[in-house]
Amino acid sequence: MQEVRIPDSRMFIWPGVHVESGENIKVLSPGSKRVFVVTDKPCIPIARHVAMSLQQARFEVSGGVASATKGTAKAATLSQLQTKLDALEKDGVCVVAVGGTSVLHLAMRLSGSRPLFLIPSTLRAQVDAAVGGATCPVFAGRWKPPMAVFADPTLLREMPLREYVAGLAEPVKCAIVQDADFFEFLDSNAGKIRDRDMNTLEELIFRAATVKSAAISTQTPGAGARATLRYGHWVGGAIERFAGAAILHGEAVAVGMEAEANLAQKLGWADDAMLKDQNRLLKAMGLPTRVKGAPADKIALPLLANGLSKPDLPDAVGHTRGPASATSALIKAAIAAITK
Repeated sequence: MQEVRIPDSRMFIWPGVHVESGENIKVLSPGSKRVFVVTDKPCIPIARHVAMSLQQARFEVSGGVASATKGTAKAATLSQLQTKLDALEKDGVCVVAVGGTSVLHLAMRLSGSRPLFLIPSTLRAQVDAAVGGATCPVFAGRWKPPMAVFADPTLLREMPLREYVAGLAEPVKCAIVQDADFFEFLDSNAGKIRDRDMNTLEELIFRAATVKSAAISTQTPGAGARATLRYGHWVGGAIERFAGAAILHGEAVAVGMEAEANLAQKLGWADDAMLKDQNRLLKAMGLPTRVKGAPADKIALPLLANGLSKPDLPDAVGHTRGPASATSALIKAAIAAITK
């Protein structure tokens, strides 16, 4: 049983916590009498267990299922859910989100001033979306923080392997830029992590969330805090734009970390050992480190078109040096290294 203090929020981590959410929400939000549960189709079985827990805690439970579609259909779903939620009395209603990153973000938009509780169902949602910059004003967040997050490692057992592995990019990122001890934990427990050992996953979620919480707690975020949210995303975002649905977010971030570490080496910041350590850990987690055959020039194009933005890069495992000013030639070379 673990707890992480997040700015204006708390995260509770233990196996089975999602089926105990009712009593916990009753304690944390004593003024709430009704609960509006937001989920999506894949997570309906989990949401049913949550609803049972809420009913046992004597809440009146209602809710809605979010669409997995995009564009106009997604906007229509949001509007429908907002109408259902607004039809409830303003006072005494809290919102509970059960699902992955998109469901959590949807619930953040819906909740407004109402108490919000998150039950993330994927690894990425547990270590990223539930403790991310989107709910932190210092990092230009869009929504208010949840009152609490209930992160249950047992929900990760049934995740498709590829999605589970992609979620491991976030813990690796946190370890590389902020926490050398966490890196050693991931490195020495790679087998247990791949096998989804519950005790190991509980510790992984706790340590990754602790790093993220420390990053978003600062009122004057420096290089380490910024990199905790963004390392790998600079190049990773360009890869996602190029590859689209063919690559998962975590896969793109993993390859992005390889490119950005390569850039740090070309700048003389990081040595060969740092690159080898990162590469070894990414591979041990089952994450990709290359997008072989992809056109390097197309991936580099949006990075160069953005006025050579300055990513915060590591100079050693567990430490970040700061924003990098790199020439077009160095950026192109770093991208080329991940396409061979």
